[in-house]
Amino acid sequence: MTWFPFRTLRDGIALLLTALFFYNFFIASLALVVLAFRKPFLRKLQEQDYPGETLVESYKKRKFISIAMRDIAIFFVLMILSFPLFFVPFINMGLQVLFWAWLIKESYFLSASSLYATEEEIEELKQHKFAMRNIAFIASILNLIPLVNIFAPFFAQIIFFHWVMLNRPHLEKKLLQTSTS
Repeated sequence: MTWFPFRTLRDGIALLLTALFFYNFFIASLALVVLAFRKPFLRKLQEQDYPGETLVESYKKRKFISIAMRDIAIFFVLMILSFPLFFVPFINMGLQVLFWAWLIKESYFLSASSLYATEEEIEELKQHKFAMRNIAFIASILNLIPLVNIFAPFFAQIIFFHWVMLNRPHLEKKLLQTSTS
């Protein structure tokens, strides 16, 4: 920061950098909190909305937390590398939402699907990349709204959960048809 010519500019950049990293750390930590408490949260939703569904027995074998930690590390590296672009109006908001969407896309999908979908169903659902990106993008836009941003990771988890649950029955029929053929 010492290469800036004026102290006020240096202080302004430092304040912006601090606010940017604090807010993104806040969003990333909320994402991890939702992942940590996903099982009781999703079980309650499942009992309320899908009472006939049960947990898949092999859910403990799936490693989505390591994927979430990898995504958080890459998220902060991208934040540092793209810091100059955060001074460009509209590009800064677009980048921020894209980074948030990328942060939650895979880990939230895997956290919801690992409890209720088999390995074959997860692989089939992963082919719907456009739907997963749109879900993550819409949920990430909620991070821009004050006070709603506290609940945005929960909304994202709910959206991914319902998307997985609504697309699973179609996959079971498809898998049964291919196994009988």
